[in-house]
Amino acid sequence: MTTFAVLGSLRVASDAGQELRFGRTKRRLLLRLLAEEGRPLPVASIGEAVWDDDQRRNRHNLQSHVHQLRAMLGGERIETVGRSYRLNVSDYELDSRLFERRVETAVRVWASHQPALAGHLLHSALGLWRGPAWSEVADLYWAHSQAARLNQLRLEAEGLLLEARLAAGDSVPAPAWPHPAGAAALFQSSRGQPEGAPGHVEAVGSDPAADRRPAFGKIPAVSAMA
Repeated sequence: MTTFAVLGSLRVASDAGQELRFGRTKRRLLLRLLAEEGRPLPVASIGEAVWDDDQRRNRHNLQSHVHQLRAMLGGERIETVGRSYRLNVSDYELDSRLFERRVETAVRVWASHQPALAGHLLHSALGLWRGPAWSEVADLYWAHSQAARLNQLRLEAEGLLLEARLAAGDSVPAPAWPHPAGAAALFQSSRGQPEGAPGHVEAVGSDPAADRRPAFGKIPAVSAMA
């Protein structure tokens, strides 16, 4: 299974665990396709992201780079859809999705009064980070919002990890983060669920000295991580 990492600088590893090396243009192209999360991306939009000049002057170059990426990643990875390209990556192959799934699972575990297990899951999720999300392109319009959301979720997960360790009886400093309900609420907003919608999470308290037991409602179920 090839893995793609964007929680830091781009890193791609082959099935054998060997890191694949790409030049600047291919890195930018791969990141642009990853940002679409499986949606087809028109050739013109790819050209604008990869090159600063007129994309039409680079159409042949783009096709060449896509061909080379297919040779490195496997022909089925980059699919041609009309005049668009689509990158096929599963949740288990992209570290940002894996991070979100692990944190969401930890939130459910925390809500079921298992702080030690929640802490273990959060520690595992945070261990995926190597630097700021999408660090190479975080300032570009097509990656900025994703990078900002993931970086914020990282802060929320760190806060919840401290809460979980405290609830499990570990000796850790009192957290300076907002109440951990913010982590669950962030999941709701990232999925487009408005406040008050079924399944929306509301905090039941924000006093750090209050009962440390979970303050979450139900959130959309996900498959348990191995």
